Amino acid sequence: MTKLFVLYHVEEVDDFRERVKTLGVFDDKNEAVKAKRLLMLKSDFLGKDEGFLIDCLELNHTNWKEGYGIN
Repeated sequence: MTKLFVLYHVEEVDDFRERVKTLGVFDDKNEAVKAKRLLMLKSDFLGKDEGFLIDCLELNHTNWKEGYGIN
């Protein structure tokens, strides 16, 4: 089972929309955390620490199998 760690930044645009930026994909969680720490110092992300998210995904695995659309 191969795991990937995806680093995102999510920012609320208004009550109905979010801006999601995929910032990197890593094979090690520590590498994702290091990238997050570096990006938090960049002007685009200063003061927006709460928007960072690291998600762990399994390669060759469907994570969401139900719930799309109307049945």
